[in-house]
Amino acid sequence: MEWTFPLDYKDAYFDAALPETQALMRLIDSDRPDLVCSLHNSELGGVYYYLSRAEPPLHLALQALPGHVGLPLDRGEPEAPYITRLDDAIFQGTSISRAYDYLTGLGEPWTSSAGDNTASYAGRYGALTLVTELPYWTSDTADDDGPAGTGYASALAAHARALADLSSLMAETIEAVAGALMVPDSPFWRASRSFATMMASGARSARSRSTSPEADRPATVAEVSSLAEATHSFRLRYGGILLRALDGELAVGNTRPVVRAARERVAARHAEWVAGDALIGEYRTIPIRQLVATQYGAVLAAAAQVAGVL
Repeated sequence: MEWTFPLDYKDAYFDAALPETQALMRLIDSDRPDLVCSLHNSELGGVYYYLSRAEPPLHLALQALPGHVGLPLDRGEPEAPYITRLDDAIFQGTSISRAYDYLTGLGEPWTSSAGDNTASYAGRYGALTLVTELPYWTSDTADDDGPAGTGYASALAAHARALADLSSLMAETIEAVAGALMVPDSPFWRASRSFATMMASGARSARSRSTSPEADRPATVAEVSSLAEATHSFRLRYGGILLRALDGELAVGNTRPVVRAARERVAARHAEWVAGDALIGEYRTIPIRQLVATQYGAVLAAAAQVAGVL
Protein backbone atom coordinates (compact mmCIF):
# COMPACT_ATOMS: atom_id res chain seq x y z
CA MET A 1 0.00 0.00 0.00
CA GLU A 2 2.84 2.44 0.81
CA TRP A 3 4.02 2.72 -2.80
CA THR A 4 0.58 2.94 -4.43
CA PHE A 5 -0.18 6.65 -4.17
CA PRO A 6 -0.62 8.63 -7.42
CA LEU A 7 2.58 9.57 -9.22
CA ASP A 8 3.08 11.88 -12.18
CA TYR A 9 6.75 12.80 -12.48
CA LYS A 10 8.48 13.18 -15.84
CA ASP A 11 7.82 9.84 -17.54
CA ALA A 12 6.99 8.01 -14.30
CA TYR A 13 3.23 7.65 -13.94
CA PHE A 14 0.96 5.66 -11.63
CA ASP A 15 -2.79 5.97 -11.08
CA ALA A 16 -3.84 2.47 -9.98
CA ALA A 17 -4.20 3.23 -6.27
CA LEU A 18 -5.44 0.29 -4.22
CA PRO A 19 -8.85 0.64 -2.54
CA GLU A 20 -7.07 0.86 0.81
CA THR A 21 -4.86 3.63 -0.54
CA GLN A 22 -7.85 5.50 -1.89
CA ALA A 23 -9.50 5.31 1.54
CA LEU A 24 -6.38 6.74 3.18
CA MET A 25 -6.16 9.48 0.54
CA ARG A 26 -9.75 10.51 1.28
CA LEU A 27 -8.98 10.57 5.01
CA ILE A 28 -5.88 12.72 4.48
CA ASP A 29 -7.80 15.07 2.17
CA SER A 30 -10.65 15.50 4.64
CA ASP A 31 -8.66 15.81 7.88
CA ARG A 32 -5.44 17.46 6.59
CA PRO A 33 -3.35 15.95 9.40
CA ASP A 34 -0.39 17.62 11.04
CA LEU A 35 1.26 14.25 11.67
CA VAL A 36 1.21 10.91 9.85
CA CYS A 37 2.95 7.89 11.38
CA SER A 38 3.59 4.69 9.47
CA LEU A 39 4.74 1.47 11.17
CA HIS A 40 7.30 -0.55 9.23
CA ASN A 41 9.88 -3.27 9.79
CA SER A 42 13.45 -3.59 8.54
CA GLU A 43 14.08 -7.28 9.30
CA LEU A 44 17.75 -7.21 10.38
CA GLY A 45 20.00 -4.79 12.26
CA GLY A 46 18.91 -1.85 14.38
CA VAL A 47 16.25 0.84 14.64
CA TYR A 48 16.13 3.73 12.20
CA TYR A 49 13.61 6.31 11.07
CA TYR A 50 12.37 8.33 8.12
CA LEU A 51 11.15 11.89 8.58
CA SER A 52 9.62 13.95 5.81
CA ARG A 53 11.58 16.96 7.05
CA ALA A 54 14.36 17.66 9.53
CA GLU A 55 13.17 18.26 13.11
CA PRO A 56 16.37 18.42 15.24
CA PRO A 57 14.70 18.25 18.70
CA LEU A 58 12.78 15.18 17.56
CA HIS A 59 16.00 13.57 16.26
CA LEU A 60 17.42 13.48 19.76
CA ALA A 61 14.31 11.86 21.21
CA LEU A 62 14.12 9.23 18.46
CA GLN A 63 17.81 8.38 18.79
CA ALA A 64 17.53 7.93 22.56
CA LEU A 65 14.36 5.86 22.45
CA PRO A 66 15.70 2.42 21.35
CA GLY A 67 18.33 2.36 24.08
CA HIS A 68 15.61 2.67 26.73
CA VAL A 69 14.17 -0.68 25.67
CA GLY A 70 17.47 -2.41 24.93
CA LEU A 71 17.64 -2.02 21.15
CA PRO A 72 20.49 -0.56 19.06
CA LEU A 73 20.28 2.20 16.50
CA ASP A 74 21.12 1.12 12.97
CA ARG A 75 24.36 2.77 11.84
CA GLY A 76 24.78 0.73 8.68
CA GLU A 77 23.99 1.47 5.05
CA PRO A 78 20.80 3.31 4.11
CA GLU A 79 18.29 1.27 2.13
CA ALA A 80 19.21 3.04 -1.11
CA PRO A 81 22.08 5.33 -2.18
CA TYR A 82 19.81 8.26 -3.02
CA ILE A 83 18.42 8.48 0.54
CA THR A 84 19.52 11.60 2.44
CA ARG A 85 20.81 11.12 5.97
CA LEU A 86 19.37 13.82 8.25
CA ASP A 87 21.08 12.55 11.39
CA ASP A 88 22.42 9.36 12.92
CA ALA A 89 19.88 6.62 12.03
CA ILE A 90 17.42 9.25 10.72
CA PHE A 91 16.78 9.66 7.00
CA GLN A 92 14.64 11.91 4.86
CA GLY A 93 11.55 10.20 3.51
CA THR A 94 10.35 11.99 0.40
CA SER A 95 8.71 11.34 -2.94
CA ILE A 96 9.87 8.53 -5.19
CA SER A 97 10.99 11.30 -7.55
CA ARG A 98 14.31 11.31 -5.67
CA ALA A 99 14.89 7.70 -6.73
CA TYR A 100 13.90 8.59 -10.29
CA ASP A 101 16.38 11.45 -10.51
CA TYR A 102 19.18 9.39 -8.98
CA LEU A 103 18.78 6.42 -11.31
CA THR A 104 18.22 8.39 -14.49
CA GLY A 105 21.17 10.59 -13.54
CA LEU A 106 23.34 7.46 -13.68
CA GLY A 107 21.95 6.65 -17.12
CA GLU A 108 19.70 3.91 -15.73
CA PRO A 109 16.22 3.50 -17.24
CA TRP A 110 13.25 3.97 -14.93
CA THR A 111 11.61 0.53 -14.83
CA SER A 112 9.61 0.73 -11.60
CA SER A 113 5.85 0.35 -11.88
CA ALA A 114 5.24 1.58 -8.31
CA GLY A 115 3.48 4.73 -7.23
CA ASP A 116 4.41 7.36 -4.67
CA ASN A 117 4.30 7.20 -0.86
CA THR A 118 2.34 8.51 2.12
CA ALA A 119 4.85 11.24 2.94
CA SER A 120 4.55 12.71 -0.52
CA TYR A 121 0.74 12.73 -0.48
CA ALA A 122 0.35 14.05 3.08
CA GLY A 123 3.09 16.63 2.47
CA ARG A 124 0.74 18.70 0.34
CA TYR A 125 -0.96 19.69 3.61
CA GLY A 126 2.27 20.32 5.48
CA ALA A 127 2.10 17.10 7.48
CA LEU A 128 5.16 15.73 9.21
CA THR A 129 5.47 12.04 8.32
CA LEU A 130 7.36 9.64 10.57
CA VAL A 131 8.21 6.08 9.51
CA THR A 132 9.70 3.90 12.23
CA GLU A 133 11.73 0.96 10.88
CA LEU A 134 12.22 -1.90 13.31
CA PRO A 135 14.17 -5.14 12.90
CA TYR A 136 12.89 -8.53 13.97
CA TRP A 137 16.44 -9.73 14.53
CA THR A 138 19.49 -7.83 15.70
CA SER A 139 23.19 -8.30 16.41
CA ASP A 140 26.07 -6.51 18.09
CA THR A 141 27.26 -5.08 14.76
CA ALA A 142 24.18 -2.95 14.04
CA ASP A 143 25.42 0.17 15.83
CA ASP A 144 29.17 -0.51 15.77
CA ASP A 145 30.77 2.54 14.15
CA GLY A 146 34.30 1.32 14.83
CA PRO A 147 36.72 0.53 11.97
CA ALA A 148 36.04 -2.71 10.11
CA GLY A 149 39.61 -3.13 8.92
CA THR A 150 38.66 -2.71 5.27
CA GLY A 151 37.91 0.14 2.90
CA TYR A 152 34.41 1.35 2.16
CA ALA A 153 35.14 1.15 -1.56
CA SER A 154 36.14 -2.50 -1.21
CA ALA A 155 32.98 -3.33 0.70
CA LEU A 156 30.83 -1.66 -1.96
CA ALA A 157 32.72 -3.44 -4.76
CA ALA A 158 32.18 -6.82 -3.11
CA HIS A 159 28.48 -6.06 -2.78
CA ALA A 160 28.34 -5.04 -6.44
CA ARG A 161 29.97 -8.31 -7.54
CA ALA A 162 27.52 -10.35 -5.48
CA LEU A 163 24.50 -8.54 -6.91
CA ALA A 164 25.86 -8.90 -10.44
CA ASP A 165 26.34 -12.63 -9.88
CA LEU A 166 22.79 -12.99 -8.58
CA SER A 167 21.37 -10.96 -11.45
CA SER A 168 23.29 -13.02 -14.01
CA LEU A 169 22.05 -16.30 -12.56
CA MET A 170 18.46 -15.06 -12.61
CA ALA A 171 18.60 -13.52 -16.09
CA GLU A 172 20.40 -16.49 -17.66
CA THR A 173 17.98 -18.95 -16.07
CA ILE A 174 14.94 -16.96 -17.20
CA GLU A 175 16.31 -16.78 -20.75
CA ALA A 176 17.19 -20.49 -20.82
CA VAL A 177 13.71 -21.68 -19.91
CA ALA A 178 11.67 -18.90 -21.56
CA GLY A 179 10.41 -21.05 -24.42
CA ALA A 180 9.72 -24.11 -22.30
CA LEU A 181 7.43 -22.77 -19.58
CA MET A 182 3.87 -23.95 -18.97
CA VAL A 183 2.95 -21.14 -16.54
CA PRO A 184 5.11 -18.23 -17.76
CA ASP A 185 2.95 -15.55 -16.13
CA SER A 186 2.88 -16.95 -12.60
CA PRO A 187 3.59 -14.48 -9.77
CA PHE A 188 6.96 -16.16 -9.22
CA TRP A 189 8.07 -15.64 -12.82
CA ARG A 190 6.85 -12.05 -12.87
CA ALA A 191 8.71 -11.36 -9.64
CA SER A 192 11.85 -13.11 -10.88
CA ARG A 193 11.97 -10.98 -14.03
CA SER A 194 11.49 -7.80 -12.03
CA PHE A 195 14.10 -8.63 -9.40
CA ALA A 196 16.66 -9.76 -11.99
CA THR A 197 16.47 -6.27 -13.48
CA MET A 198 16.53 -4.64 -10.04
CA MET A 199 19.64 -6.57 -8.96
CA ALA A 200 21.46 -5.66 -12.18
CA SER A 201 20.69 -1.98 -11.56
CA GLY A 202 21.77 -2.31 -7.91
CA ALA A 203 25.05 -3.88 -8.98
CA ARG A 204 25.80 -1.04 -11.38
CA SER A 205 24.94 1.55 -8.74
CA ALA A 206 27.15 -0.08 -6.08
CA ARG A 207 30.00 -0.40 -8.57
CA SER A 208 29.70 3.29 -9.49
CA ARG A 209 29.68 4.31 -5.83
CA SER A 210 32.74 2.18 -5.11
CA THR A 211 34.81 4.24 -7.56
CA SER A 212 33.66 7.64 -6.29
CA PRO A 213 36.02 9.82 -4.22
CA GLU A 214 33.58 9.65 -1.28
CA ALA A 215 34.17 5.90 -1.01
CA ASP A 216 37.89 6.31 -0.45
CA ARG A 217 37.76 5.94 3.32
CA PRO A 218 37.74 3.21 5.98
CA ALA A 219 34.46 1.35 6.43
CA THR A 220 32.77 0.89 9.79
CA VAL A 221 31.74 -2.47 11.19
CA ALA A 222 28.08 -1.50 10.84
CA GLU A 223 28.50 -0.57 7.18
CA VAL A 224 30.29 -3.79 6.25
CA SER A 225 27.80 -5.87 8.21
CA SER A 226 24.76 -4.21 6.65
CA LEU A 227 26.16 -4.68 3.14
CA ALA A 228 26.79 -8.36 3.88
CA GLU A 229 23.29 -8.71 5.31
CA ALA A 230 21.77 -7.11 2.20
CA THR A 231 23.78 -9.42 -0.04
CA HIS A 232 22.61 -12.54 1.77
CA SER A 233 19.03 -11.31 2.07
CA PHE A 234 18.77 -10.61 -1.66
CA ARG A 235 20.33 -13.95 -2.60
CA LEU A 236 18.06 -16.00 -0.37
CA ARG A 237 14.91 -14.04 -1.13
CA TYR A 238 15.15 -13.46 -4.87
CA GLY A 239 17.04 -16.66 -5.59
CA GLY A 240 14.36 -18.43 -3.56
CA ILE A 241 11.60 -16.86 -5.65
CA LEU A 242 13.31 -18.11 -8.81
CA LEU A 243 13.62 -21.57 -7.29
CA ARG A 244 9.90 -21.56 -6.46
CA ALA A 245 9.11 -20.53 -10.04
CA LEU A 246 11.02 -23.57 -11.30
CA ASP A 247 9.43 -25.82 -8.67
CA GLY A 248 6.05 -24.57 -9.86
CA GLU A 249 6.83 -25.73 -13.38
CA LEU A 250 7.75 -29.20 -12.12
CA ALA A 251 4.59 -29.27 -10.01
CA VAL A 252 2.36 -28.84 -13.08
CA GLY A 253 4.18 -31.59 -14.92
CA ASN A 254 6.77 -29.61 -16.86
CA THR A 255 9.71 -32.02 -16.78
CA ARG A 256 11.48 -30.76 -19.89
CA PRO A 257 15.26 -31.26 -19.62
CA VAL A 258 15.98 -27.52 -19.75
CA VAL A 259 13.64 -26.88 -16.81
CA ARG A 260 15.07 -29.74 -14.73
CA ALA A 261 18.63 -28.60 -15.44
CA ALA A 262 17.81 -25.00 -14.49
CA ARG A 263 16.16 -26.16 -11.29
CA GLU A 264 19.22 -28.21 -10.30
CA ARG A 265 21.55 -25.31 -11.02
CA VAL A 266 19.53 -22.74 -9.05
CA ALA A 267 18.92 -25.15 -6.17
CA ALA A 268 22.64 -25.82 -5.85
CA ARG A 269 23.48 -22.10 -5.73
CA HIS A 270 20.67 -21.42 -3.27
CA ALA A 271 21.96 -24.18 -0.98
CA GLU A 272 25.42 -22.53 -1.08
CA TRP A 273 23.88 -19.21 -0.09
CA VAL A 274 21.92 -20.76 2.77
CA ALA A 275 25.14 -22.29 4.11
CA GLY A 276 27.02 -19.00 3.69
CA ASP A 277 24.29 -17.04 5.46
CA ALA A 278 24.69 -19.24 8.54
CA LEU A 279 28.30 -18.06 8.86
CA ILE A 280 27.83 -14.28 8.89
CA GLY A 281 26.94 -13.86 12.56
CA GLU A 282 24.63 -14.54 15.44
CA TYR A 283 21.25 -12.81 15.40
CA ARG A 284 18.90 -12.37 18.32
CA THR A 285 15.14 -12.43 17.94
CA ILE A 286 13.65 -9.25 19.41
CA PRO A 287 10.66 -9.69 21.74
CA ILE A 288 7.53 -8.03 20.35
CA ARG A 289 7.18 -5.95 23.53
CA GLN A 290 10.37 -4.04 22.73
CA LEU A 291 9.24 -3.39 19.17
CA VAL A 292 5.82 -2.11 20.21
CA ALA A 293 7.36 0.10 22.90
CA THR A 294 9.70 1.68 20.34
CA GLN A 295 6.89 2.31 17.84
CA TYR A 296 4.64 3.78 20.52
CA GLY A 297 7.37 5.98 21.94
CA ALA A 298 8.30 7.29 18.51
CA VAL A 299 4.71 8.26 17.74
CA LEU A 300 4.38 10.07 21.09
CA ALA A 301 7.67 11.92 20.53
CA ALA A 302 6.61 13.02 17.04
CA ALA A 303 3.23 14.20 18.36
CA ALA A 304 4.97 16.20 21.08
CA GLN A 305 7.24 17.79 18.46
CA VAL A 306 4.29 18.81 16.29
CA ALA A 307 2.46 20.17 19.34
CA GLY A 308 5.54 22.19 20.34
CA VAL A 309 5.96 20.54 23.72
CA LEU A 310 8.93 18.22 23.12
